[in-house]
Amino acid sequence: YFHLPFCFSECLFCNSFPLKVDKQIQQEYLRHLLEEVDLFAKYGFFEGKKVKCVYFGGGTPTSFPNSDLKLIIDKIKSSIDLSENCNITSEAHPLTLSSEKRIEELAEIGLNRISIGCQTFDPEILVHCNRSNTPAQIQQIVTTAQKHGLAINIDMMTGLPGQTIASVRKDLEILEEIRPNAVEYIRHEIVNPLVVELYKARPDLIVEDDTLFEMVF
Repeated sequence: YFHLPFCFSECLFCNSFPLKVDKQIQQEYLRHLLEEVDLFAKYGFFEGKKVKCVYFGGGTPTSFPNSDLKLIIDKIKSSIDLSENCNITSEAHPLTLSSEKRIEELAEIGLNRISIGCQTFDPEILVHCNRSNTPAQIQQIVTTAQKHGLAINIDMMTGLPGQTIASVRKDLEILEEIRPNAVEYIRHEIVNPLVVELYKARPDLIVEDDTLFEMVF
């Protein structure tokens, strides 16, 4: 697992408290990250082992350019053997995948799976969460990724501010049309101070326990 804790903004459901994107700081972080891989290799942690999975998490790993992600992948390959069917996944913000060339290059540098965070397609809920993504945008990303041989997962959530059973059902209908390779549903945990402040101002947006249970069920 490689943690790349930088993002363009902080979403209200986020519990990783990422740093704001900053090219200079990110390059310094990357340098130390590569040095850490060298240290693990130097002291024999990789001896006799093979990597089955590499996962880039965040933040938004795709806030780094493809060339930086390639540096990490190349460093891994030079330090430890990869299994024949090694899974190399990166989380990604939909806005960073608007270019087909970007997606194609991700496949070329060695990624074989992308996981994008949508959370919901309900525009009113997305506004509360400081996010925006339309079904059409996500459909284009899924189609392009699959075209270039990348499997794609979509992260969704239950219990978001103002979310209803009807909204969840609508999300499921949209996912059925989009047809990603996988969908992961996560329950919203109230940990971010930003969402706590929202709930103080708008307690009507809190999803009741029974409704949350029904969503998950």
